[in-house]
Amino acid sequence: MKVTGHFTTSDPEINQLWKNIQWSQKGNMLSIPTDCPQRERAGWTGDLQVFAPTSAFNMDVQAFLTRWLWNLQQEQTEDGEILNFSPAPKDIWNDKKFTGTISSAGWGDAILIVPWVLFQRYGDKRILEQCFPAMEKWLDFVQKSAAGNKENVEEDYVRYLWDTKFHFGDWMIPSFMLGKEPQGPIASAFATKDSIATAYYAYSTGLLAEIAKILGKEEQSDYYHTLHNRVKEAFGIAYITDSGVMTSDYQGVYTITLAFNLLSEVQKKKAVERLVELIKKNDYKIDTGFLSVPYIMDVLCENGYEEIAYKLLFQTACPSWLYEVKNGATTIWESWEAIKPDGTVGAFSFNHYAFGCVGDWLVRHIGGLTPTEPGYSQFKVEPHYNDRLKYAETKFESIYGDIKVKWEIKEEQKMFLQVVVPANTMAVISLKNVDHGCVQKLNDYVTEMEYSNYQYYEKERRVEFTAPSGQINIEYKLNELCRINEL
Repeated sequence: MKVTGHFTTSDPEINQLWKNIQWSQKGNMLSIPTDCPQRERAGWTGDLQVFAPTSAFNMDVQAFLTRWLWNLQQEQTEDGEILNFSPAPKDIWNDKKFTGTISSAGWGDAILIVPWVLFQRYGDKRILEQCFPAMEKWLDFVQKSAAGNKENVEEDYVRYLWDTKFHFGDWMIPSFMLGKEPQGPIASAFATKDSIATAYYAYSTGLLAEIAKILGKEEQSDYYHTLHNRVKEAFGIAYITDSGVMTSDYQGVYTITLAFNLLSEVQKKKAVERLVELIKKNDYKIDTGFLSVPYIMDVLCENGYEEIAYKLLFQTACPSWLYEVKNGATTIWESWEAIKPDGTVGAFSFNHYAFGCVGDWLVRHIGGLTPTEPGYSQFKVEPHYNDRLKYAETKFESIYGDIKVKWEIKEEQKMFLQVVVPANTMAVISLKNVDHGCVQKLNDYVTEMEYSNYQYYEKERRVEFTAPSGQINIEYKLNELCRINEL
């Protein structure tokens, strides 16, 4: 697979983390996307669905994952179950002795989430068309499994809670895995499985409603939209207490609930506050499992807690990404404590890409590059910086050509931003920490260059405008515009 993405910053530890993510992808994408190259070597669906966005930036995975998705469909059972890993060896049926099932929420949902990622990154909706029947079949299984034997219950909402079988839940939560007497991943599964499974039920029905709409299947879209609302309502009744605390009071459950937009505005405010409280109580260390790690940084940033997201990123105590870097990691570990603080080496894989899913956030938030239309036909450029990060450069070889975003904070708080926009695409450029003194200059610049959609958000102190193809150089002093020019 061709390398398509490049990312570097002024911080050597973040750069090493990025290299570790790349090497775990290289070591685990040989023939099939494996969880690790030295133990199971199996195509676990949950691992891939959380890592898919990062993988699609790093390399051209379109053909590779399209082929794997075909295999996933061939092994879908008659009643619609998507197996926990594919291709499946004969002994997959032994999983029933271990968990009682061969499928799980968050794992089987890869049949929707991975095609959606491919569509967003490569702009080819044929992958949605190819997988649509399997998507419907999976959600038909989910709906029947959730309803179970609940026909005669008084409260109708319970038929939309997927609490009828085993799920991996928010697998490998650190607080269940670490310490002198760890409870293990199965304990984290039982603590979170019902709420996480129902959250994914709601998310996937909403996603399939959107996919059906894109494919012109209006009737199916309406059906799944209605089902989504019913599951969302059931989730709120069952898993959120009157005080706003989740019945599964863990970082990851709040994270997924917020990321999947399952709360009212009042509930959302309380959930964010509780999530932040849990992080602070944990000494600003991550306590999210396989399914929630991809979302925690965005959830914090989108709800006004960017500073806490950076504390998690730059954390060096266990568990954290940089704890691994400090301990000499060259790939991503399966467990945050694969090497204990006292130097003891655990019986875990040292090459699991799942927790490397933070790479997608690094590119979008620090690098500032986010696709907003399929295939990057339109993308947003909004770099974020802090006291520790003074420079970042992101390059991506899209189907339209090379995209480049480079920013640097120079002496006297001067910000330099360079953006390369390929032909037949456009970029929405967003600049933060911009005060009134620079607004008119920037407005004149946008008008002169025939850019469009210029807006100034006074409360956020942010300027935004749309730029066509070409190379744009912008240099300004934070809080005061200095010079803008185009090459």
